[in-house]
Amino acid sequence: MPLKVLVVTPPGTAKLIEPFVDSIRNSGLTVDAHAGAVDEIYQQDVWREAQVLIGAGFACGPAEMDCASNLQAIVTLTIGYEGVDIAAASERNILVVNGQAPENYESMAEATILLILAALYDLPGAQRRLATGQWHVSPLGSRMLKGKSVGIIGYGNIARNVVDRLRGWGVTLLVHTRRPPSDPDEGITFVSLEQLIACSDVIVPLASLNDSSAHLLTADRLASVRQGAVLINTARGGLLDEQALVRLVQDGHIGAVALDVYETEPLPLDSPLLTLPHAILTPHDLGHTRESNIGMVKLGLQHLLEIERGMVPACAVNAEAVPNWSFKAS
Repeated sequence: MPLKVLVVTPPGTAKLIEPFVDSIRNSGLTVDAHAGAVDEIYQQDVWREAQVLIGAGFACGPAEMDCASNLQAIVTLTIGYEGVDIAAASERNILVVNGQAPENYESMAEATILLILAALYDLPGAQRRLATGQWHVSPLGSRMLKGKSVGIIGYGNIARNVVDRLRGWGVTLLVHTRRPPSDPDEGITFVSLEQLIACSDVIVPLASLNDSSAHLLTADRLASVRQGAVLINTARGGLLDEQALVRLVQDGHIGAVALDVYETEPLPLDSPLLTLPHAILTPHDLGHTRESNIGMVKLGLQHLLEIERGMVPACAVNAEAVPNWSFKAS
């Protein structure tokens, strides 16, 4: 019997997932699609019958898993998978796989560098000057990236690609990670988090969000950054204390911010972030390129076909579930 697949994505993404759903059907698999919250369907037959849950931006915890009696694998098309309770999945012998398509993390790396440059050069300010008739009247607020210290928190695929792209820009690259490589890459200095915060002109958190990294950039840590430092966040909003960030930008201690992610998403229209000067805010989609979408779809289909054959995809994230996992056709 063909593998039963349920695709779940956030509201408003139906057009984005149509090519993916078509590709699954063309491969001979049985697929249902739902653009909306898991809460809307997790007590329905389509949920109970699904053997693989795949998509993006969904939450799946113990209650939802217990309602999915046939569920054997959860596949996220994106790199992030914090909505999935990994411990609960492993306890239930459910494999969890994420979407580490090269186009995905390469697009995010490019988008991160775009925000670094836009913040340093005050791109929004230049646009405002033009819109208000100020021609060639620069306040000399722009800054070069050359000569700056760039501090990157985390050293996964996105961070490594940011580092690779910044080589040759004449910057000092500081990286903080819990497990520095034994053979460090040339041109990178691995430092403590406190050293990175104190010494960086540009701070870029690129760590995954979990219990140990939530509010990693606390109010005290944010207050200890260099005067005028720039903060860029394309990873997860929960990595930093947003209320403290707002205060520090308002009083001028942090010179500029560029954020694509937030603690609450969608970002409320009354958020104080929207009133900040020297802030670039984008709606958690800046790194979502045509190429990354194609790459995620291709990799997601590959994962499904591997699971159907009883293979463990290379991007499985809960290694503890692997020894006891095997695909069981219904």
